[in-house]
Amino acid sequence: MPDLEKHDVAIIGAGAAGLAAAKTLSSAGLNVCVLEARDRIGGRIHTHHDPATDVPIELGAEFVHGRPPETLNLVRQSGISTEPVRGERWCFDEGRLHECEYIEDEFDQVLGRLPAQGSARDQSFADFLKSLPGISAETRKHVCAYIEGFEAAYPDRISAQALARENQASDEIEGYRSFRILNGYRALLSLLAPAKGADFPIRLNTAVRQVTWSRDRVDITAQDARGDHHVYARKAIVTLPLAVLQAKPGETGAVAFVPELKSKQNALDHLEMGPVIRVVLRFRERFWERIEADSKTGKRSLSEMSFLHSDDRVFPTWWTTMPRKTPILTAWSAGPHCSTLAFQDQATIFSRALESLSRLMRVDRAELERLLEAHYLHDWQADPFARGAYSWAKVGGVGAAAELARPLDFTLFFAGEATDSNGHNGTVHGALESGYRAAQEVLLAMGKVARSEPAAD
Repeated sequence: MPDLEKHDVAIIGAGAAGLAAAKTLSSAGLNVCVLEARDRIGGRIHTHHDPATDVPIELGAEFVHGRPPETLNLVRQSGISTEPVRGERWCFDEGRLHECEYIEDEFDQVLGRLPAQGSARDQSFADFLKSLPGISAETRKHVCAYIEGFEAAYPDRISAQALARENQASDEIEGYRSFRILNGYRALLSLLAPAKGADFPIRLNTAVRQVTWSRDRVDITAQDARGDHHVYARKAIVTLPLAVLQAKPGETGAVAFVPELKSKQNALDHLEMGPVIRVVLRFRERFWERIEADSKTGKRSLSEMSFLHSDDRVFPTWWTTMPRKTPILTAWSAGPHCSTLAFQDQATIFSRALESLSRLMRVDRAELERLLEAHYLHDWQADPFARGAYSWAKVGGVGAAAELARPLDFTLFFAGEATDSNGHNGTVHGALESGYRAAQEVLLAMGKVARSEPAAD
């Protein structure tokens, strides 16, 4: 990277939000540069392709939730294929493996009664749950497990009203049905990443250390293999993950802002980053097809299993690649389940995942090790450029995402899933939406004509 660069807009981060913003601004004729600390684009989209299998290994985002237009636009334009997630849900609790019953009904029974934003004083989900009459202890356990696993949150800290907004937003994009991108989530970025030598440069392996800003002037100090360099721009879009913005000076991955972002402190105090550890195991065969467990119609094979929900203290959720029948299982640890395993070495994490699977499937660990061909894992809170997986709002933080997204002095603009105020935080389409929104704000601030993204068919 040259010692001095000047651009109309500098974008910090080459995740979905940063690339969406860069593509929009570059298409409008602005001189744009993207600075990315990693050696790859995508941020928390982290697809690994192993030549031993034609199935993409997702270590970050995997599911497209509902039918969000931001995502479907790219899917349609790029011609990539998606497939709905199908299969059976199985449960393991109190030492028994069995087909899950009424799990969706339980969630509707509770989540459908969440208080709307502004309807009353906000409270934690745990306090809200305590106030509901007629909810069985088993249902309470299941919905708390959902909050801990799906939201990567703590039930006694997450905002009940923020959850209500999120559920409403999910319903607006056709509910909770999920899809996978067959070639891997990274394929979604093909339309956003620049063609070779065209559009805009992406500086990989370039970690931003300091952002000094004043009206219509941003001086970014970035570090690459050759040392420190300065990038100057009239505007900047900051797409740093929430926990990186929250990092204290001197902590790994922290970025200093001069002057400090004091007006963002209230928003930062009311948002939290959910911790996640993901382990993917590739076996020689789908051994679970030979396992039978209790179902509503008697003993039945797990051959159609899509998800396994359990009472395991560290890895309570597992899933397959259904409807594709491959010998791959993913272990998911999130929220409070991560607390004992976060920042451990990979061997320890991998060993704990095998221990969990052995107990849940009642398969000897030595047999699992014999069948195992490869494993892959990522501890997102130990990742210095993420420091967590995705965001959620604490009590009183329903408006925190909108507050975090608000531009500063028409010079610093903010994007990323944590800035999405429409209830799509924690999703790729929320990140895309925020990137398009920040780009429109920049265009307006620079007197350019804003162009809305077309709706998906």
